[in-house]
Amino acid sequence: MVVLTTPGHWVIGALANNQWSYAGWGKSNVDALLIQPFTNYNFPDGWYVTSSPIITANWLAASNNRWTLPIGGGVGKIVKFGKLPVNFQLQAFDNVVTPQQGGADWQLVFRSSFFSRDERRADRSKFILRVETLTVFQRTHPTYYENLPHPYCRLAGRDP
Repeated sequence: MVVLTTPGHWVIGALANNQWSYAGWGKSNVDALLIQPFTNYNFPDGWYVTSSPIITANWLAASNNRWTLPIGGGVGKIVKFGKLPVNFQLQAFDNVVTPQQGGADWQLVFRSSFFSRDERRADRSKFILRVETLTVFQRTHPTYYENLPHPYCRLAGRDP
């Protein structure tokens, strides 16, 4: 579900979904919530400030391992390369609530996306293609690696 409003220079909305498994997901069941509220304030020349944290809940986990709640935001700019608009964005989040096992302390998110129009259409305002790259850096609790099987510990650069 998506809700959206655009009063003046603002873009405000949220994306929400819950995923359930039917007959399991491999050997596991799934019951997971994702909520992504988003707020942008647009300035002249393509600059904007933004916050779009991804809040998650694993309903099958114990209550102390259920939620991830990031707080933060960042900046972005839309630039044109010829006729092609490209969006660049950088956001930083502190996870104020995070699962005790495997949750990240913080996230740094870089996003870039471009849009392509169908020039043959009479209404050229319709975008027909969006390509997006997303890079997320995060710091995970050290205890996360202690709970993984030994091969994963070695891959993460930690000895069991």
